[in-house]
Amino acid sequence: MADSRKAIVLGGAGDVGEGIVRQLRATGWTAIVPSRSAGKIERLDSATHGPGPLEPLMADIGSEAGGLAAADEIGARHAALDLVVASVGGWWSGRPLLRMDADDWYKVLETSLSSHFHAARAFLPLVQANPSAQYVFINGGAARMPVPGSGPVCVAAAAQEMLQRVLAAEAGAHSAHIYTLLLNSLILTRARRTAPPGSLSADDVGRKIISLFSGRPQHGGTVILNSSADL
Repeated sequence: MADSRKAIVLGGAGDVGEGIVRQLRATGWTAIVPSRSAGKIERLDSATHGPGPLEPLMADIGSEAGGLAAADEIGARHAALDLVVASVGGWWSGRPLLRMDADDWYKVLETSLSSHFHAARAFLPLVQANPSAQYVFINGGAARMPVPGSGPVCVAAAAQEMLQRVLAAEAGAHSAHIYTLLLNSLILTRARRTAPPGSLSADDVGRKIISLFSGRPQHGGTVILNSSADL
């Protein structure tokens, strides 16, 4: 039987998001997932079926206007929300920084950094006034480690961590807890079925978020997961 806790999972239909949604539903949470694709939502529902309900919302949160419209609709449906997980962005590989096209640079920054800015502007206000709620930025090891050939991803990831810290500082100590969960590991998903021993899985990420919800991580801080042993 589902309990009353509700989470918005931005990017919930993606590879890592699927594991987060599955673990939330397994624990009885309502998982609210905006997506542009009805097909992806159907596959997500089938792959994550559990006692907690999946509440889909057909929306394009990739733009500022789309994210704000989706947040307005969710806010109208639910008077109280407990958790927002922002698992958005992507990877890029190409030329070294000094030889890459400027258009690619701006595109990666938009996909990997501005997407989190737009998400926070739209969805953080839904939980910000609730000191028992949390807003989680999902980030990767590239925030702390330079990866040749993926320079703009590293720059965006490092800036994303500072974005979270500034938002937390501006929100103040009596807001929802805002923190980063930094995944310093290859992530096992349905799309990636092989990885070095000890690598995290998407479901591990979901389990960690649930445990941190009870554990109250540092507001404005970063929780680093290096391997499954950290769980």
